[in-house]
Amino acid sequence: MERGIVLMVALSLPLAGWGAKGHRLIADGSLRTLPPELGAWYAGQEVIFREAALDPDRWKEEDAKESARHHIRVEAYGRVDQIPYDAEAAIRSVGASMFAMAGTLPWVIGDRYRRVVEAFRAQDPARVVKESAWLCHYVADAQVPLHTNRNHDGKKTGQKGVHARWEKGLVEWKVETLPELRAACPPKEPVKVAWTWIAEAFALAPGLLEADRAALQLADLVEPGSPKGNSYWTAFWAHEQPSVTRQLQRSAERTGDLLLAAWQEAGALRSVS
Repeated sequence: MERGIVLMVALSLPLAGWGAKGHRLIADGSLRTLPPELGAWYAGQEVIFREAALDPDRWKEEDAKESARHHIRVEAYGRVDQIPYDAEAAIRSVGASMFAMAGTLPWVIGDRYRRVVEAFRAQDPARVVKESAWLCHYVADAQVPLHTNRNHDGKKTGQKGVHARWEKGLVEWKVETLPELRAACPPKEPVKVAWTWIAEAFALAPGLLEADRAALQLADLVEPGSPKGNSYWTAFWAHEQPSVTRQLQRSAERTGDLLLAAWQEAGALRSVS
């Protein structure tokens, strides 16, 4: 079967962040950024950590509220810099209904960070691995442009499916490894840093949508009436490769940053396993 058709079959499945391949690459990469003393907490548990990083997407089937934890629609607040750091202030700003509808991703990252801190303080290795993996998933989702945008699946511009084509299709087609990763560096304000990430990702959305639109037009000229084939994927990748690889890289590095910050906040305890 032609590669382009295979990808379209895969993308017909429910949206799941970066997709399993992307989230696994990010999880593996995040552990490589850690200093040895912190990495010891995950030694021998790398596979468990990697697979647990997929659990938040699986949890959507059990909890109807889970999907909202994976995104935030910036437009609901007007501008990125108008999104309050405090969840209660955000609710007062837009109302409880809009708050829930717009998504809660940055606040979830802050909450998950605190849970990792508590897991380290409890000196519970299994809990550390699980909580770290869930944090990794949400950090990765915050790097995806269309997780921040009201036109999150291109329906408003006749580009339905662009969400999965970018975060899942391009990764499945072209990405096998992550770029070189820097060592983890704890942010000054771990529970607030997600707002910077959201702003960066949101700024990438217009170019992403334009690249998809151009690739779709090219595919219609080259392969009219057929499923999206190599002409579409080649054109889309040519424009978006730097962005896709950079956001994957940031996902791994920024997960490492928060894990290091959480470990240090908990007292930089040695692993008891």
